[in-house]
Amino acid sequence: MVFDSYTYVLFLCLILPAYYWLPSLAGKRALLLVGSLYFYGAWNPPFTLLLLFCSLVAWVSAELIDRSTAPQQRRLWLVLGIGLNLGLLVFYKYGMFLWGNARALGEATHWYQLGVAPRITLPVGISFFTFQAMSYTFDVFLKRHGRARSFRDFLLYISFFPQLVAGPIVRFHEFSEQMYTPKPFRLPLAVAGLQLIILGLFQKVVIADGICAEIVDIVYDQMTTPSTLAAWGGTIAFAVQIYCDFAGYSTTAIGTALLFGYQLPLNFNAPYGAVGFSDFWRRWHISLSTWLRDYLFIPLGGSRGSQWETIRNLMITMVLGGLWHGAAWTFVIWGAMHGMLLSAERLLGRRSKEGATGMVGHLLAVITFLAICLTWVPFRARSFDSLRQLLTAMAGFSHGTPLAMKHVAMAIALGAILFVVHRLRVSGLSSRSWSPPAWAAGLVYGGMLYLIFTAASSNRNFIYFQF
Repeated sequence: MVFDSYTYVLFLCLILPAYYWLPSLAGKRALLLVGSLYFYGAWNPPFTLLLLFCSLVAWVSAELIDRSTAPQQRRLWLVLGIGLNLGLLVFYKYGMFLWGNARALGEATHWYQLGVAPRITLPVGISFFTFQAMSYTFDVFLKRHGRARSFRDFLLYISFFPQLVAGPIVRFHEFSEQMYTPKPFRLPLAVAGLQLIILGLFQKVVIADGICAEIVDIVYDQMTTPSTLAAWGGTIAFAVQIYCDFAGYSTTAIGTALLFGYQLPLNFNAPYGAVGFSDFWRRWHISLSTWLRDYLFIPLGGSRGSQWETIRNLMITMVLGGLWHGAAWTFVIWGAMHGMLLSAERLLGRRSKEGATGMVGHLLAVITFLAICLTWVPFRARSFDSLRQLLTAMAGFSHGTPLAMKHVAMAIALGAILFVVHRLRVSGLSSRSWSPPAWAAGLVYGGMLYLIFTAASSNRNFIYFQF
């Protein structure tokens, strides 16, 4: 089940009244749990068992960790709990990738022979719910919070349907207290939730799918050798597409959660207005970047050692973060590019300051945005040949196929608008205290709704569903 479908609208219309009709919190939690499992199972029912198994592994391992007093036993249960969930993630997400690379290595060296890689179906959202499960086990081990009151409540935390498939990645302490807080219907909260849902769907359906997807597909999938202008136009369009697609999902998820009285953490904070790459990663996919920081970068040593040790830790973190996004070497390159940019920023001693203003700040923000656009090329490229051709074209060494000027103009215009909006938010030049009159807001959201229902898009899945 996906947010941009009539099935989802029907699902909300059925579950929401029943939720507020139930008098007890326990009943509301039980309904949310059943609804969440149905939401996930509607895509592929057998994988609901995988979700249950991953949750059970994290729950049992945390229980055993909490009850153990010997440090060796605690570490054993931690390793087993993390290892099982991580092993499932590796099997489903990277099994075919590892098999294919092992087969290629055997053929190149003539040491051994492997058959065709087995066909493994990737469960939707596995990267997100396994990361939530592992964070719970880690945090219980580190005594950052206590255990869940029951497996049923823990399963609700893992399977909560608004953020189940593509995040935000929620920590247990951010969710647990909300489960036991009274949930009376509050009209202002419901209105805010509906506004966020409309905004998120507008970003996804109208901008990402309705406008940008066509431009991106032409350049990245149909052109063998694009011209310089075509390569830049398609890449800027993809920068807009992936932001509106993923931020659209997160915004819709946050809005949906508000309808039920739950607050999910912010996942995007004007990332294209960032000054520098560390600032970008404080604003882009915040729940993942903080997860990687807390459970990978800091345990590796963080920035406590020498500068070169810090750079090593950055590179490991970003390469693995790139691999988290997909089982392909192009994602490893994408992660490595961000690792090198972050390392160069550290070596130059020009770490960005959040909210930098002035002409220098704006100029650095433009440079950051264009560099981020360059890093999106391996993220979207289908192969190494495509990656090489696109980067060559963007460097000005190609006289290949041109892109229609209407598409170039649209891509540049959308990229510029998104950059300016984000930059205004980051620099504090936009007034957050001002709010339009109710009638004006109604017209704006009504117009977005009209465009959502009339947009001629191809009903694409959210991009991060594949991760």
